[in-house]
Amino acid sequence: MIRPSKKAFDRVAKIEALEAIGGKRWTKNDIDRIYFDSEAVKKLIGITDGRGIRGNAGIFYKGEEISKSKASKMIPSGKVYFDLNAMEFVGIDTALISIEI
Repeated sequence: MIRPSKKAFDRVAKIEALEAIGGKRWTKNDIDRIYFDSEAVKKLIGITDGRGIRGNAGIFYKGEEISKSKASKMIPSGKVYFDLNAMEFVGIDTALISIEI
């Protein structure tokens, strides 16, 4: 019986995790990517909406309330995707990614 390698299991787990937060897989020929819309990018970074100290709507990053201006600067304006061939993110500063993949 042939068993898949740990690397193959890790790849499948990573794909499932990225799709679970809202990524959409796209493949063509030898290109294999998972693209993220702005809501999925917010989840990757760890930006959430909630209620601030005064009860007003607020934006939070790692549990701390931040300004809309700061949040908009953290969210990339271009396309963000995970290249499954290179196993790396493209279009986003990886230091911002707050979830474990």
